[in-house]
Amino acid sequence: MHDQGSIILARVRRVLAERIRPAETTVVTPLDAAAWEVTEPDGIPGQGEPVPAQVALAADFTSTAVGMPWGPPWGTTWFRFRASVPPDLRGAPLEAVIDLGWTSGSVGGQAEGLVFDKGGRIVKGIHPRNAWVPVRPNDKGKVRFYVEAAANPEVLRSRSFAPTSVGRKETADPTPLYRLARADLVEVHHEVRELIADVVTLLGLADSPITRHVAHDGFAEFANVLAMLSGTCGKIAAEIIALQKTEVWEVEEPFNEISL
Repeated sequence: MHDQGSIILARVRRVLAERIRPAETTVVTPLDAAAWEVTEPDGIPGQGEPVPAQVALAADFTSTAVGMPWGPPWGTTWFRFRASVPPDLRGAPLEAVIDLGWTSGSVGGQAEGLVFDKGGRIVKGIHPRNAWVPVRPNDKGKVRFYVEAAANPEVLRSRSFAPTSVGRKETADPTPLYRLARADLVEVHHEVRELIADVVTLLGLADSPITRHVAHDGFAEFANVLAMLSGTCGKIAAEIIALQKTEVWEVEEPFNEISL
């Protein structure tokens, strides 16, 4: 019989990517976006050093949209995202999905963001493999949060350690490196998310190099220990018998008249 395991696994991965993952969330509404570029005095817009959250939250944000270029190398841009949740969805499980314009799926070595709530408290970080943001509408159905976005250049994109001009602000090309790629408020379908977790887990088990047959290693090791113990006990018993011989007589059993 031909082994079609690899074909079946490829089909499962395709269905997961093309059918199941897209059904994990439903877009409720695009987020209203605004940006503030941190700028040093007489410096390049957006290439300033990080500032405290309270300073950024009090800054003048400029309306922007998906597709906006942002982030000269090693710069900082703050984004403000807002939305109004429809009344019928204010009790639904909601999240925001933000894509800062990542150029690959790698974590680190490129753009990254830190999410703050409207009070300036840190919520979580976002990166290509973790781009969701928990949201909770207020009594009026309003959502607002901020993202401190760092424009880290992909210095090792070519996997080369050769000298590069992007390693310093002074020598790097100030052209923005990224474009805001997505900013949506979505409704989460937890049953689909749980199905995704199950499928990913099963795919991981299917890819495991362990044989499909039941592993007997533990049982074999236990039987081997018992065999060694029984062999040791047998040697002890044989030694006692030899020492009880008349010509040796170094060991004897206790004797008394009552035992007769």
